[in-house]
Amino acid sequence: MTRITPVQYRKIVRVLEVYPGFFNPVTQIGLTEISQVSATNDVAEVGAYNPELVAATAVNPASAHIPVTRASGITHVVDTPGIGGLDFSGGASVISGQASAIHLSGWTIDEMLVRRTVAMVVNWPTLQTRSFDLSTFTVRQRPFSEVKQEYDKKVNDLTDWLERARHYAQAKEKGSPAKFERDLKLEALVPAVKGELPVLVVADRAREIRNAIEFCDAQKLKMILAGGAEAYATRRTRCRGNQNRLRQLRYLFCAPAALRRRERRGLWPGPR
Repeated sequence: MTRITPVQYRKIVRVLEVYPGFFNPVTQIGLTEISQVSATNDVAEVGAYNPELVAATAVNPASAHIPVTRASGITHVVDTPGIGGLDFSGGASVISGQASAIHLSGWTIDEMLVRRTVAMVVNWPTLQTRSFDLSTFTVRQRPFSEVKQEYDKKVNDLTDWLERARHYAQAKEKGSPAKFERDLKLEALVPAVKGELPVLVVADRAREIRNAIEFCDAQKLKMILAGGAEAYATRRTRCRGNQNRLRQLRYLFCAPAALRRRERRGLWPGPR
């Protein structure tokens, strides 16, 4: 790596604009190439609960999207599997897998990898009575009682998975190795239920965000909110657990050229 002296730096900034590398905290770059070609999409797997999946194992370092993204000033990303709540079978994905942090310069995933696992991705169930039917291209309206029943079932199933992971961790610590039967799904959830791995919860509506916060608080999970379109309406919601810290990821970011335009208009940098 070539070192730049202060004199050289001053010469550079006179003719160019220097920005730090940007970071995209929620993306699927390298996991999908052409949305209409299923063979190039590896963003999700069959089934609603896949905590053992790691995004880094599916990243394509030769993806055409990577150099384009890097040219826009984004140097580091967190690849998140299954964002959007659908798996390959069209069903709803709840636990999508483990997000991985990578930088966008390297020939192989080993060169690009920053950290193999940074968070467990959870798509929080939604209470939505209207949906679009792809088979008939019509809007489908369902009764709220039916939607609420499905929502409660998903939340109860998620609770059951976390409880099973806690029991699995206890059995692994106290049980005999000869009689212990390994479960990769539960083993992947153990760091999350122990508070060692944050849980990236994807939720946009205010009611979903509040429910997710209350759930993670009760389960003593370290929650990170992704999306949060209506997070402004949940400002009075508080996390009661001492170990449960809520952070929000806003995946709204600008390329250097856009930041320059905002700077000229006096919109950036913001208050310090």
